[in-house]
Amino acid sequence: MNNTGYIKVYRKMLDNPIICKDAEHLAVWIYLLLTATHQSLSVVFNGEKIVLNPGQLITSTLSISSKLKINKDKIQRILKSFEIDKQINQQQSSKGRLITVLNWSKYQMSDIQNDKQLISDCETTDKQLITNNNVINNYYYYLEKIYARTISSVEIELLDYLLETYDPKLVKLALDNSCINNAKRLSYVKKTLENWKSEGKTISDFQTQKVEEKEEQPVELFEYNWLEEERQ
Repeated sequence: MNNTGYIKVYRKMLDNPIICKDAEHLAVWIYLLLTATHQSLSVVFNGEKIVLNPGQLITSTLSISSKLKINKDKIQRILKSFEIDKQINQQQSSKGRLITVLNWSKYQMSDIQNDKQLISDCETTDKQLITNNNVINNYYYYLEKIYARTISSVEIELLDYLLETYDPKLVKLALDNSCINNAKRLSYVKKTLENWKSEGKTISDFQTQKVEEKEEQPVELFEYNWLEEERQ
């Protein structure tokens, strides 16, 4: 999950007896809103390449349970109640489930003109997180770009974990490092981050290293014919 940007939460949500049935129902609903993608994204689900549209996410009851500390069986019941109430659609597979938040565009993508300034502010913050040659606001897209392939739902969950556990800037450096070492695997990225953590490395260490490398300018050599001087 990319921890940038914002969602809209409408006050009339409090009038929904299903979403507000208890604190756990509300927590799951907010989780779905926060983790749903806000732009189209190519992913692999159930062994097939699909396009994840705004308002959709790939997750699992185990993943939600781990994040919210709610019993896995209750997560299952809550999602089913949301589905019956026509708040979501869901497709299940052996490796997770594809959830679509219904009416996403109606509530999350309205009043575009009024939101322009807020969106601009969010994008400015995002630019500080990930930059390559062009501004990259989405780690999923960035991973697909540098690995030159579609990422799977398993990789999405692992990337979410890494972004929640480590400094996102360090995660980007580790992703770049995996490409440099021709090891385009998130397991390699995870091991790299674990090693850096054990060594006590922070993003400032790499920034200092870059400054030092930049300051180490090569010594200019010039040609001088000593034989010509001796003849004089």
